[in-house]
Amino acid sequence: MSNPRRLNYHHNYRGNARNGRNPNHQQQQQQQQQPNNTQQTYFYPYSSGPQDGGFDTSAWGNYTNYYPIQIENNMNPNGINNNAPPRDNQRLRTNQQANHQNNQGRKPSNSAVISCEEYLTEGQVLQDIATKKTIRGILRINAKQYTDAFISDPDGGTDFYIDNVRERNRALNLDEVAAEIKPKREWKILPECSYLVERSIRALRNGQISEDKLIEDNQQQQQQNPSNRRDNKRETINTLNRDNITLTDDIINKIPNEYFQRTVKVVYLFRRRHAMKAAGLLRKMPDNNPNFALFSPMDSRIPRLMIPMNNCPLDFKDRPNDYEKSLFVAKIVEIPADKKFARGELMESLGDADTLEAQSKAILMENDIRDEEFNDEIIKCLPLEQDNWNIPDEEFSKRLDLRNKCIFTIDPATARDLDDALSCERLENGHYQIGVHIADVSYFVQEQTPLDNEAAQRTTSVYLVERVIPMLPRLLCDRLCSLNPNEDRLTYSVIWTMDEKGNILDEKFTRSIIRSCVKLSYEHAQENLQF
Repeated sequence: MSNPRRLNYHHNYRGNARNGRNPNHQQQQQQQQQPNNTQQTYFYPYSSGPQDGGFDTSAWGNYTNYYPIQIENNMNPNGINNNAPPRDNQRLRTNQQANHQNNQGRKPSNSAVISCEEYLTEGQVLQDIATKKTIRGILRINAKQYTDAFISDPDGGTDFYIDNVRERNRALNLDEVAAEIKPKREWKILPECSYLVERSIRALRNGQISEDKLIEDNQQQQQQNPSNRRDNKRETINTLNRDNITLTDDIINKIPNEYFQRTVKVVYLFRRRHAMKAAGLLRKMPDNNPNFALFSPMDSRIPRLMIPMNNCPLDFKDRPNDYEKSLFVAKIVEIPADKKFARGELMESLGDADTLEAQSKAILMENDIRDEEFNDEIIKCLPLEQDNWNIPDEEFSKRLDLRNKCIFTIDPATARDLDDALSCERLENGHYQIGVHIADVSYFVQEQTPLDNEAAQRTTSVYLVERVIPMLPRLLCDRLCSLNPNEDRLTYSVIWTMDEKGNILDEKFTRSIIRSCVKLSYEHAQENLQF
């Protein structure tokens, strides 16, 4: 079965590229029929889609799009100056086209390989971080456009941007990396600022102008002509140089930084935070290599894997079509710097990829979510008298007693673990006292106990479509800590005093004891508000 996410993402390419259909075909014909004026526009096909990632291009077919380039009168459609001597032959192309051809060649190929740079040493990286040449942060890969990745600015500015898999350098989503800041001429122009950058280039080329004056002039121009903006996305300054003039670093450095998104490339991996697991489908290798199978993850942010044939089902080699709808989980073993595919091993077959059970299990395994019952050692950490447990007397002397207050819960009608409650009281002086009361689970989860360690591993309760995987035993969530009506419960409370306009006059944070008056559902609460 084809991957629904990837089919969804690439349907525009698939629909137009096959059978030679081109979304710009009519415009292309019109341009080619024009007389040979000063400039002509030709539409050149270039590979587009998953092959940009470089781990492999073949399994997805050849998706093509068309990109216009301007050709001078004395140049042929290949961009070669017919009148110039061979040494001066030049090819006019955009940065995007140049990168495509450097990475892939003119046509996508089964043999296309993207080689990543070797990592720097940790000592060199730490030195570069200290001098602000390099940043340290968590890599985030765009799930809808996996060639795009971002790293937050440690100083709180706009995100740094990585625009291809090569410069992501084997790092996976959520890995902690070091990334070197690229020169300003390689930064990406914000789409809304492309016109302002062009205007800045002309102003700086034609005469001396200060950066402050340039910003002021551009702001005035933008107010007068707010529609002057291009739809181009993430162009570099070289791409935007329509007049083909020489742009010195002096000119580039005078263009305001706020017009750009800074770009980086990964040079070191501090910590692999990715689970190194993926759910996906198993296919024959594009080149029919009998020794390996191709594993295509459902998450497009994960590279495709070569799986040794002896790790595959026994009859996969002879009957691969029998497994086209089977969902597998694979472990990422290695991501080589100079290979087309990453290396992996199958961990488990999850069954039919169309079933909810298989999809849910895939989510859990990919994200290292524990789906096990709590063992006896963990349960023994809880009070033995669960049914008749009462708050110890010493807790009343340590906590604020709020049992006489009107406190209530609002949750879904089917909820069993009522972990938060509310209160609102009007004071005699016209002010309001508003409270939020959270079940005090920490009373039962003692530090460094098996229960504490298990909760730390699980981190949070996980809500799937059909069920919930709790962080803590049901005995604790549904009974001992649930803020059920007419039962004394240990809580942690935040109480604000506010005036009629909602201004906070006072606040208090304290351990407390409450007794909920009633359990409301959202529907009950809404009905009361309407009355």
